[in-house]
Amino acid sequence: AAAADVLQQEQQVGALKTLRPQLESRLDLLSHQLALLEGRVAQKETLEGAAELPDPVALPALGVPARLLIARPDIEAARARVHAFDARVGAALAGRLPSFRISGNIGLGAQSFSELFDQWLYGLTASAFASIFDGGRRKAEVEQQKALLDQALKQYRETYLTAIKEVKDSVVLIDQEDRRVRSLNAELTTAKSLLTETRKQYLSGVGRYILVLNALQALQRKQRELLGARRAQLTHRISLWRALG
Repeated sequence: AAAADVLQQEQQVGALKTLRPQLESRLDLLSHQLALLEGRVAQKETLEGAAELPDPVALPALGVPARLLIARPDIEAARARVHAFDARVGAALAGRLPSFRISGNIGLGAQSFSELFDQWLYGLTASAFASIFDGGRRKAEVEQQKALLDQALKQYRETYLTAIKEVKDSVVLIDQEDRRVRSLNAELTTAKSLLTETRKQYLSGVGRYILVLNALQALQRKQRELLGARRAQLTHRISLWRALG
């Protein structure tokens, strides 16, 4: 073989050796993350055999009911906050009403029925006025709770709209990635055919080995791109299921 072909082959081998430590370290980090999710001590995993990605699951039928989104934890939390602030508004409104407190010792010093009635009426109205003339404190409390309720309602609306956006985004990304996978599969078939032809030409003595290397590099590039696209397929489907709650 020509010296240029040999150097080209050495360059390809060197590039793969340089790439390997980065991939191995990423594999170890993902193994630690997987162990954490499973509640185990982080350690290096030993992969047995070739790991294959699963086929992407089918998408849900069109017309998914919006009530599915209500089961999302963030929407449930936002709705619970609305109920909580609504209850606080009711409590604040109840606090503005006059509270009548009748003491058990009212009338002990009265000498007649009219004095007894006057003492009872005085104690009753004094207790009622005490809760009405408070400098507007109770009114301010009601307004504050209403403002918090309004804020909770707006947050609930924003959370719900965000959920709808996430569903639509996932559907768009899934459609885009599915089309990309089909396109890459077609390119991969062409790359395999090109590699086969360049090998035939080289073995027949009419082609240079550098053409075989170029075809092999192109094939491996498409294989990596296809693997990344298939992984994205699964990731976008996971995002869709999470967005649907």
